Amino acid sequence: MDRIIGICRFSYVGRSDWKAFAGTKGQDEALLARVAAGLFQPDRMEKRFRSFRDVTLASVAAQTDPDFTFLVISSNRMPQPMQQRLLDLCAGVAQVKVVFAAEPTLGEVLAPILEEIAQQDGRPPIQFRLDDDDGIPARFIQRLRAHATRLSDLEQFGICFNRGMMIKLEPGRKPVPLSFQMPFLGAGCAVRLANPRLSIFAIGHYQIPRRMTVIQDNDQTGALVLRWVDSDSVELDLQNLPKGVEILPDAKAGKMFSAEYPWLHPVAIEALLNG
Repeated sequence: MDRIIGICRFSYVGRSDWKAFAGTKGQDEALLARVAAGLFQPDRMEKRFRSFRDVTLASVAAQTDPDFTFLVISSNRMPQPMQQRLLDLCAGVAQVKVVFAAEPTLGEVLAPILEEIAQQDGRPPIQFRLDDDDGIPARFIQRLRAHATRLSDLEQFGICFNRGMMIKLEPGRKPVPLSFQMPFLGAGCAVRLANPRLSIFAIGHYQIPRRMTVIQDNDQTGALVLRWVDSDSVELDLQNLPKGVEILPDAKAGKMFSAEYPWLHPVAIEALLNG
């Protein structure tokens, strides 16, 4: 049975696909120090710890198929008390392995880990990516494994869940649930790559269907994505939504959350806004 590896960056200081490092090799100490200073601001980290605990980790712990590993890649530049807090949060979730990396690029962090897995198993693992404030539906691993089994004879392939859910969070306002249909959005996207040292972050997620055989699942959502007003992502304008994104009536949203994200507690979402 193929091994499944989830990869999540939690305040990782280094080059991956983050715009702050675009056009650099991740070696500029001044840039690294500046990024670290911004990432580890106490207010920002408090919000990240809460969303990581109540959304990301909750979704990992709730999987109907528990046979997978979830790599949390952080930075050795993270202040020690924050490192310990992250370890404490993850200690209760058996699938999680935390790495505090010194390497200035995500590729350098992941290459030896992925290569060792490939050597142990005789083939590269299936990888999926998830941000530190996003979650996956309870049957995500179960369904991902079923799709991967259908493609098991291929050296490399991609798997995408075309549909997903969003929650827009804005202080002073009620959380807004939305649905989206956006093939190959990064959250929940999965691949097996022929090169055992390459991670899913080495390929732009929208390039996956152009470079390999893919399965696109339209039946189950692939991720719950939080959209913050002050996050790194482009702000979501409810008056001018992107194509494929729509606001959900509360009743419909409640049914979808109950069916696919039963681990999500409305009180926790309110707490993300109110501290």
